[in-house]
Amino acid sequence: AGFRDAVDSLLEQEDWVARVYAAHQNRAAKLTGGSDHCWDTSDEWDLCCPQSLGDYGNSSCLSPDQYWDCCAFALGSPHLKRIPALLETAVALRLPGGGILRLEQDGKLRPFD
Repeated sequence: AGFRDAVDSLLEQEDWVARVYAAHQNRAAKLTGGSDHCWDTSDEWDLCCPQSLGDYGNSSCLSPDQYWDCCAFALGSPHLKRIPALLETAVALRLPGGGILRLEQDGKLRPFD
């Protein structure tokens, strides 16, 4: 009953659409990855993050300490849909709570996987 009462109360307000929109915008901002300070375009992921360039990507772009923060995929990351990441043996995902989940595989994905 508590949830229903909260929704009914919200819908009684004239600005309920704006309130829902603002809540979603705030939530999305909290979930966005930390890579905004790393680079401006998703193309830089290809230049800096592939492990074929080294265990922590291209050392001229990032220090090992920056690697997981800048190369992790998260909601809102400019590099979220980078196809070259499928060829990586390890990929990092930023979780909604801010932590990093590192996924590793034995080898590179093949086109039919």
